[in-house]
Amino acid sequence: MRINYFLVILLIAFISIESVFGFYSDKGDVINLNKKNFKQQVLEGDGNVMVEFYAPWCGHCKSLKPEYEKAAKNVKGLVKIAAINCDEEKELCGQYQIQGFPTLKFFATQKNGKKQPEDYQGGRTASAIVKFALSKLPNYSTKVTEDNLSKFLTSTPSAKALLFTSKSTTSDLYKALSVDFRNTLPLGEARNIKKETLEKYQVTSFPTLLVFTSDDQETFVKYEGKLEHSSLFKFLQPHSSKKSGDNKKEETTTTTNSDPNDPALEKFVEIKDSKSFEKTCSSGLCVVALFDQLDDKEANDKYLELLNAIATEFKGRMKFVWIDSSVHDKIVTQFDLSGLPNMFVLNPNKMRYTPFLGSFSEDSIKSFFKSVLSGLKNAVPYKEQPKFNDLEKKETKKKDEL
Repeated sequence: MRINYFLVILLIAFISIESVFGFYSDKGDVINLNKKNFKQQVLEGDGNVMVEFYAPWCGHCKSLKPEYEKAAKNVKGLVKIAAINCDEEKELCGQYQIQGFPTLKFFATQKNGKKQPEDYQGGRTASAIVKFALSKLPNYSTKVTEDNLSKFLTSTPSAKALLFTSKSTTSDLYKALSVDFRNTLPLGEARNIKKETLEKYQVTSFPTLLVFTSDDQETFVKYEGKLEHSSLFKFLQPHSSKKSGDNKKEETTTTTNSDPNDPALEKFVEIKDSKSFEKTCSSGLCVVALFDQLDDKEANDKYLELLNAIATEFKGRMKFVWIDSSVHDKIVTQFDLSGLPNMFVLNPNKMRYTPFLGSFSEDSIKSFFKSVLSGLKNAVPYKEQPKFNDLEKKETKKKDEL
């Protein structure tokens, strides 16, 4: 009798643990969803997302779990595979009229940019889920032949990627990359290219991926890495612009603006007022570092030196500013920051920011920047731009105190 009672207690404890933590590890390939990150992970962006609505006590959900995890691993970087615990997120699951578990819905980006959920009625095996998800990948790459090659290479923006291939169809990997860089870097596929043209661009085998960094048709870099999403994304990312349509405008700004707050500078610049901040961080991702210069200026200068060294690697993808929080202390409370020095990445276009959680070390900061650029970090909303104190009033107060 005691043994049975003990087993019942263990069973209840096990069910409670699953109810709280869900089936899927945060370190796994399945993305855990909740009401805080659902919009960012599912509804925003161009990538397609498969979502499982489940309950932790559901037997069919338990049977699906290993297959779903296998599917997530197989399409990693190509399609997001996510899950939401409906015991914990009843309101969100109710919005999608979930009647039974597990329910799978596929969120694909439509031509109007919005996500329209589609009920998945296919098999509950990894292979069936993978086949369905990959079949829904759109292709935003441009078909390039000998006839339109020059036109493609001289088009705006100046940077573009070109894959020389012998395949008659676009691979799922290249489709996924075309989605990733849909608005920031034109991707083309070159077929039926003359031998002399291939020799000109040093193409000796297929596939060969080149990034042309100028519209002179002569300047290019060749990809030498593995044919996997993460490596290819890392190679293409430095050449992408914020918005492909705005690239020409951005190039003019970076070559003519000599203002010290010029976002083209590959280092952190100090911002002292709201006007300068708005000028520098009005669009695109902006890294904001905060230091209390009255507390330990020498240590902060070392941190700033480290940040400037890292910034060069991310030049053109983000802007970099720093603020003296001993003067502008309102920002610390406004963005709910704990401890200084601190840092966050601002996205003024979407009125969201991503706080930095970690040590001020090279590896930690680089990892944070890459995660933000890849959309792997959850951003939270903010209502208004950083609040700067009136510098003149602040200085007058200090003099009065002296």
